[in-house]
Amino acid sequence: MWDAPLLFAIVIVPIFGMVNLKPALLRERDVLVLLGKPARSTLRRWEERGDFPRRIVLSRGSDGTPVRVAWRADEVLGWIESRERAGGAEGVAEVTTTTEEVPQ
Repeated sequence: MWDAPLLFAIVIVPIFGMVNLKPALLRERDVLVLLGKPARSTLRRWEERGDFPRRIVLSRGSDGTPVRVAWRADEVLGWIESRERAGGAEGVAEVTTTTEEVPQ
């Protein structure tokens, strides 16, 4: 169904003998595949506007810039589902085609 990594990891809690589902993290390339491969700049713009879940910084370079980032899988999938329920992709440019000849 999804061309993405395993979305949830099962962790056994030995104290209570219960199973706890912890949300997995998705790397940037996985998020881009799930979203239909938008540009990275589009993803950042959506985040800055608050239209997309915020990334989690996993590690930083020596200059302090994020090197490895990820998103919570449950938040990204919830965002996708909310867009499907809303009936479209607000904020995403629509592609239109025309048969008119372009003047030269």
